[in-house]
Amino acid sequence: MAVSTSTTLDLVLRSTFIFSGTVVRLNQSSVKVLKPRPGFAVVRFDRAIRVNPVLGNLDGRPITVQLVKGATVQPGQQLIFFANSWVHGEEIAVAEVAHLEADSKTEREVAKTVDSLPQNHLASRVASATLIVTGTVTRVAPAGIPEPITEHAAQWMRATIQVQQVLKGSDATRAKERLQILFPASLDPLWRNYPKLAARQRAIFLLHSTTLKRLPPATLMLVDPADVQPTSEAGTIREM
Repeated sequence: MAVSTSTTLDLVLRSTFIFSGTVVRLNQSSVKVLKPRPGFAVVRFDRAIRVNPVLGNLDGRPITVQLVKGATVQPGQQLIFFANSWVHGEEIAVAEVAHLEADSKTEREVAKTVDSLPQNHLASRVASATLIVTGTVTRVAPAGIPEPITEHAAQWMRATIQVQQVLKGSDATRAKERLQILFPASLDPLWRNYPKLAARQRAIFLLHSTTLKRLPPATLMLVDPADVQPTSEAGTIREM
């Protein structure tokens, strides 16, 4: 069963546990804490497509799938399950998003889509960026922004970037200009994913406007880990 690229991408984005498996039993459970019930299927794990490596080798293991409402499967069917993790113990249970017939063409298409996720994410960051430059961090210093005393304080720093090249942005931004950008030095979960900069760091910076409180309106920041890219990605980013 072939599906469109957009449909496959949508299913992949909605799922964290994707595998090819063979239906073994219906209305049963392989997980002790889950009693058998209608809408359950025990599925033999055949091949991983998108599975957290921390779970180890699951080949041949029984996976309890809570089927999406109204879905039907039959013992012996080989299917690709798009699902999200639910229960982890001696065995595993997942909540289904959808399933497809597990022919080799569809498996290859789904695997290819999973492999493309980082590139798709980068493309979305490029599209939403206000300014993209190649440059070198020449200085990092405290920004002096007052903050309440709390463990969640951002610990704002100010980085000066010497711009070498503008890949996207206003004509007002020229090569050789110096940019001042803010970033939180804190490793608190609230700020952990914001990129941290260091002096002499050379990279491509994907800057986004932010409306965070206590910062000047439309402050340019690096918000996502993908907002800092190696300079070798310049060609890819131009194409995007």
